[in-house]
Amino acid sequence: MKKFLVFLFFIINLTGFARFIEACTVTSVSPEIPFMLCRSKQSGKEFGFYITAKEARALKKGSTYKIWFEEIIGYDTSGMYLRKYKYLY
Repeated sequence: MKKFLVFLFFIINLTGFARFIEACTVTSVSPEIPFMLCRSKQSGKEFGFYITAKEARALKKGSTYKIWFEEIIGYDTSGMYLRKYKYLY
């Protein structure tokens, strides 16, 4: 039973890497932090992502992207981190 629970936990963690938002319009980009806010076209929810300085220069406010992200929960670092993006319009 213990091995099954460990296996199940491992499988659930693997599926966490497959998260994406189909269409997300950038509402603000802060290169100082670096942090980005975007609004999902499907649900209307606003999401915040930690990004790299390079991504902060590349992502434009008002543009729409498909984004892939990873959620990291830890003692001193927690939040959603942008892993990949594709410009849509």
